[in-house]
Amino acid sequence: MLFIAFAGFRGSRARETACRKCGARIASEDDFLSVAGRPVRAAYVNPAGIRCEILTLAKATNVAAALESTEEHTWFEGYAWSPAACASCGLHLGWRYEAAGPDLQPPSFYGLLAEALSRPGDPGRDM
Repeated sequence: MLFIAFAGFRGSRARETACRKCGARIASEDDFLSVAGRPVRAAYVNPAGIRCEILTLAKATNVAAALESTEEHTWFEGYAWSPAACASCGLHLGWRYEAAGPDLQPPSFYGLLAEALSRPGDPGRDM
């Protein structure tokens, strides 16, 4: 696993984020969460060599996650992941992470692709 940290992210607090494809509300920037001391916005490389820039969030709305999860190739040790999509249009948004053991905090969170999100009313602006 490769991890690339970003110093910060653009935007002011409490701005809304939405699905880039259909505009469904996904979260507020108040929902962003640092996990394991990492920045909210960071890039990871999967085993296929694909770079994924994600934002970690404590909660998200209008997101449907697969029922089955795996710890294989996880970017967050001790967490199992499952694919997550927009509940409105089906666009792949990222992943839902769930603690594999009772002692990890947070017990669950989302890692959503920055490229899959936009700001309502500003669809051309990246997160």
